[in-house]
Amino acid sequence: MRIARVCAAALLASVLLAGCGAKSSTGDEQPIEGEQPAQSSTSSDRGAAQNASPVPADPEKAKAFLAEASFKNGDIYLDGGNVHINVVGLDADIERQFSARFTAGSYALHDVDFSIQQLEEAQQALHDADPDNELGIYGTSVDVIGNRLEITLPEEAADSVARIEKIVGKEIADIQVMPLGEPQIKATIAEIDAQSSRILVQEQGSAEPNYWFSFDDRSLLVDGQGAAVRFDDFQVGQSVRIWTTGIIQDSFPAQGVIRKIAIVPESANPSS
Repeated sequence: MRIARVCAAALLASVLLAGCGAKSSTGDEQPIEGEQPAQSSTSSDRGAAQNASPVPADPEKAKAFLAEASFKNGDIYLDGGNVHINVVGLDADIERQFSARFTAGSYALHDVDFSIQQLEEAQQALHDADPDNELGIYGTSVDVIGNRLEITLPEEAADSVARIEKIVGKEIADIQVMPLGEPQIKATIAEIDAQSSRILVQEQGSAEPNYWFSFDDRSLLVDGQGAAVRFDDFQVGQSVRIWTTGIIQDSFPAQGVIRKIAIVPESANPSS
């Protein structure tokens, strides 16, 4: 599960093209016969004129040209060996300037709604508005292809959606609410760290304890009947079912956070 409060990289390799936005251009467009290309005195035109012939696009050249021409753009990513460039307000003049600079077929232009700066500013605004994560967000990331701020939260925090949309804007947010589903881990409690409020568990099939789990304010602790329990109710040797937040630190034992934990009744078959 890709869940982290990080800023998106400037480049993203992808095998997907769906959701890029409305209009796209591949650089293969030809002018109408007899029609002369419109002239412009912009710096981007002057920069393009310095190249005797178009050159194959690559990410660095594309970034430099975007900066030179001051186009309001989304991010850039690679797909199928071509450079894909998100441009806000893509029009025929911008397409013409790209075709003068880069060879046809080496790039594709996509008309999008938001610049990379807008997406990253929305991500930062959400973090600043909720530094203690009272909204229960699991993570945010910039969806380069979809041109949206992707926000993931559990269904237990679904009541936060309206506030999130108010902070960042409904149009820019792609909010994904994760259903609880089935438990990811069936295990036995091997150790209880009362001082740090965490438990060490041994997953079924593991030769030794392999997960440390801690709790946050939204963690649900229940018994076999679904009634709420407290951390003090945990005992070494108890069988438990665990739902995680999806973020597991790669260590041994691995470390994660409990989304929900249920104590299995002693009468139940631990292997069930």
